[in-house]
Amino acid sequence: MTYQTEFPDYTDALPALPAGFVDTSWHNDSCPSFTHDGLKLRIAIDYVDAAKREMGDGPRFYVTEEGHDYTPDDLLATDDWREVEALVLARHFVAVITEWTTPAELAEIRKRNKTYGRGICATHDFCDANMAMAEAFERAFNRPFLPEAWNKEPTDADVTLWNAAWDRAKLESLS
Repeated sequence: MTYQTEFPDYTDALPALPAGFVDTSWHNDSCPSFTHDGLKLRIAIDYVDAAKREMGDGPRFYVTEEGHDYTPDDLLATDDWREVEALVLARHFVAVITEWTTPAELAEIRKRNKTYGRGICATHDFCDANMAMAEAFERAFNRPFLPEAWNKEPTDADVTLWNAAWDRAKLESLS
């Protein structure tokens, strides 16, 4: 099954999906969807034309997570694809931090983050969190954060995405 076979009338161009997402579209859903098993995320991408959407006034992109009872929980509903990318990058960042720290350190990160101000994250107290985010960025988008060499500047869009993912990770998973 692919979105082309399940939704033959879907002719909209899809945004570039983050790495690891596979087409899991099914014709009984309202639009094409793509799943990342490792992150336990599902991205539904509705029609560009709101008149074709099941919920005409609803946003184009939905991100859900499979809960323990196998019912999806909405994580994000938006018309802004960059918000979807930030959520995916945040999930990868949390995965890297989880790999790089012990369970006790992760618990301490969460404890400290409850008391730290906005823009400050306790991950820096336990590892080089910038390197962790750089690894997460490469996992999410199959390219390094800094183009080709570390002496080049990242794009403004990538810096904005990096910061949005950091904020999201701290607020939702690391606190």
